[in-house]
Amino acid sequence: FYGFYADGCTSIAAWKLQYYQWAMQLFERYSISEGACQFALAALEQVDEALYMKDDKCTNNSVNESVTTIKGRLWANVFIFVLDLGRYYDAYCAIISNPDEESKYICLRRFIIVLYEQGAIKVGQTMINPSDFSWLIDLYLNDFCCLMFKIECIRMWIAPHLYTLSWHYL
Repeated sequence: FYGFYADGCTSIAAWKLQYYQWAMQLFERYSISEGACQFALAALEQVDEALYMKDDKCTNNSVNESVTTIKGRLWANVFIFVLDLGRYYDAYCAIISNPDEESKYICLRRFIIVLYEQGAIKVGQTMINPSDFSWLIDLYLNDFCCLMFKIECIRMWIAPHLYTLSWHYL
């Protein structure tokens, strides 16, 4: 690894972080979600050490991003990869593990849409265990209801059912 120390300040952990992110993107490019997910998880293990390492000469934060931002991006990638694989519980775990609130919210919205499209949740009822998502309902109830209403409206206009259409206008 010593050949990669161009500036004399790069730690092995920083090099691994860059390598794992590069490999993750390569697997993602070829739609190999399982491999991309494994490299994203490996990169997550390196973030703290890569950005907080100090030696006698310098501080290793060559990326100018906060740890929260990097971890948020990597957890969002993990979320996308496991969602592509249909592993919904792992996708849920990736959402709650994400330290970046904005990224968490974006992933949550995508999670709800995918669950709804797959028939796992319906307005007013659910086929998944609601207690698993109690934090979601408590935290994002208004957004959840608005999103479900929008999805129902879109579906209604794509394939209108006469009874449903007339019910919405009463």
